[in-house]
Amino acid sequence: MKRLLTIVVLALLACTQAPATDVCSTQSDAGEPAPKHWKKYRVSTEVAGTGEYLLGIDGERVLAGPALPEVRQQGAQAVLGEVWLNRVDWSVYQYTASDDQPGMSVYFDTDRSGRRHLCRIENEEPAGLVYGNDKDGQGAPQFKPASTRVVAIEQFRYDSNSRLTAIERKGRDDAANGWQRRPASCFLHTDAGNVKALAEVAGGDCRSAVPADRHTSYVHDAEGRLVRKIVNQPQLEMVDGQYANVLHPVVQVFDTAGKQIAEYRETAERTPYRKAIVPATASPNIRDTWVMEDPPRNFIYTDHWSRDWTIVAVPANEEVGYYAMELPELKTLAKGKTSKGGLVNIGKSGSAIRKALYQPDTVVAFYSEGQVFILTPPVLTEVWQRCQSVDASTRDVCP
Repeated sequence: MKRLLTIVVLALLACTQAPATDVCSTQSDAGEPAPKHWKKYRVSTEVAGTGEYLLGIDGERVLAGPALPEVRQQGAQAVLGEVWLNRVDWSVYQYTASDDQPGMSVYFDTDRSGRRHLCRIENEEPAGLVYGNDKDGQGAPQFKPASTRVVAIEQFRYDSNSRLTAIERKGRDDAANGWQRRPASCFLHTDAGNVKALAEVAGGDCRSAVPADRHTSYVHDAEGRLVRKIVNQPQLEMVDGQYANVLHPVVQVFDTAGKQIAEYRETAERTPYRKAIVPATASPNIRDTWVMEDPPRNFIYTDHWSRDWTIVAVPANEEVGYYAMELPELKTLAKGKTSKGGLVNIGKSGSAIRKALYQPDTVVAFYSEGQVFILTPPVLTEVWQRCQSVDASTRDVCP
């Protein structure tokens, strides 16, 4: 009896001391079979088409979309949304054994709490065609797949808290008779569970030291509230005589309630500026943002010749539209007529415009017969650099 008790105790100690296994941790490489304990469902790719509604595990309707989850704001926090494939009851949509059409296989594992997580997606294509009748032997003969093969794989990795950390992709390379890595999507989380960073790595491995091609960072304060979102955004520019997408940082600033209150950008000439936040109902006639020099020059060049123009200060809660210039309560900062060369002479109004540009809750707008431009001040280089810092989590560094 004593010997049996000793064996039981040792067994319990071994269980408690054994390292916990992360969900989907026993990943197999592309081209190798998935682990047997993962639950597999093979379904039609048409079923999982974007925009379709599928039956959820709890009977709800689930909208199909891209496998890549989106970052969403939950109050004043930025969290990674759930992968929609986790919520679908795939047993309803499974292929039968006789189905010979190319499909898609999804694999799931459960974490320590019993929650299901997507581990892998395999996409198939026909491996060859045969000429024959349909399944019932009726109808005209037609070409059908002789067999199918997996040609693309997405593998999902998670941390010890079952939070998604990577979606790594591989595609079949027939020329090399093997598999080739595709760009991977990588995710970092804070200890509090907020999203810290998203990145796209062309090399296909989130665990490598290769720098990200696209990168988005989320800065939170000590209470876990979102402070800034920093994203590298492509902008079409002329480079060496050809148009090319050039990455420029864009910094969005949020208040303690999670509302965006500012946005910092830079021009093609790398001049940083603070873009005005206009209401969602703003006029579609808004063409562009003009970055005023500090102090403002007396002249602005436009493509409008011999047309009336007006520069007004619009309260930030008002609609910035073409007809707003007719509102009597708006403060006119300058007005006149463009020259035959499209020149706007603001004259002695530069100081009044400059003062309005730095006025909180105010948008300075330029109106000229159907077009609206938002005027914005430049930003000091040191302020622009602080805004891009992921280490500065206080709200005063990027007002």
